[in-house]
Amino acid sequence: MNTAVYSDPLNGGYGWEVVTRHEFVTFNPNEQFAFFTDVPGGGGRYSYNVASNDLLLHFAADLYGNTARSEIRKVETMTEDKLIVAFVSPINGMIYKTEYSRIN
Repeated sequence: MNTAVYSDPLNGGYGWEVVTRHEFVTFNPNEQFAFFTDVPGGGGRYSYNVASNDLLLHFAADLYGNTARSEIRKVETMTEDKLIVAFVSPINGMIYKTEYSRIN
């Protein structure tokens, strides 16, 4: 479950903000992943390169109108209880970071 995002609110400077709408992600041992909030948010196959800390997400097209695409996210922190990933938008170059906390 995500607990914070790193963003630039109204161009006031980057910083961590607590989220009010949670996003959940599941990574399965068979290299499948799924994102969801209160509705499915997409899923597909993933691979993780330990040497570069790159998390490659191959999103599959689905019945909700999401198209197939790939994203590379940089893993900044990965512990037993926390995952922080960064994503650079190919559209505007913005850096987005998300912190996820483990839920058992």
